Amino acid sequence: MPRSLIAAAVLVVLFTHASSAQADWVFGAFLGVAATADASLRIEQPAVGTNVIARNVSFAGRAFESSLYYGYRMMWAGPRRHRVGVEAELIHLKVYADGGEPVPLSGTVAGAAIDRTAPLRQIVERFSISHGLNLLFANLVWRQPLGGRGTVDERRVVLAIRAGAGPTIPHGESTIGGRTQEQYEWGRVAGQVAAGVECRIARHAAVIAEYKLTGTRQRVSVPDGTAAATFISHHLVAGFGGRF
Repeated sequence: MPRSLIAAAVLVVLFTHASSAQADWVFGAFLGVAATADASLRIEQPAVGTNVIARNVSFAGRAFESSLYYGYRMMWAGPRRHRVGVEAELIHLKVYADGGEPVPLSGTVAGAAIDRTAPLRQIVERFSISHGLNLLFANLVWRQPLGGRGTVDERRVVLAIRAGAGPTIPHGESTIGGRTQEQYEWGRVAGQVAAGVECRIARHAAVIAEYKLTGTRQRVSVPDGTAAATFISHHLVAGFGGRF
């Protein structure tokens, strides 16, 4: 999937009508970790008579395994002395279901009723969204200088609060009944709120640290059907920013 082209398209939509002569452009890139809350995972395969819910499934993030958790963004900071900005952001979040942990299972599997606690891998050998639960956000950003009077450009430390929403491009990977399937597809809408700091280390460069809370309900393709779950994730990220 050409992620760079997707990100570029989002940027064009956001910033076509912006006047760069009256504003700063602020770029950021970061790495981080994310913890996704336990969730119910529903597997529907109408052709084989499976409609089962696995509750309290744990999801690992594996942030530093290939491919890494990462993100990047571009903001146009215009009015109110660069305090208010609009931004395009991509977050490469990953989730891996824990197949070995016993979880409550209920519903039907291959036409047979099931209601017991057992490891998820008894019905789903593997489920992950690991080449990204790719979150594409259009954000509104408020930046507040800290440590006395002065503008965003004059203060060394700036608080940044952002909120946004946008589409997703999940890459589901699953193995069910010995059959494996992987694909990129357009997913459902995601939302986020975030707060962090920008600490200037040079005239046009800063280090950034941030907490994010994201949420999305996804339904991705699996062999003969779909898998659905709600992913609520807490993120801690750090990286670098540049202004031009």
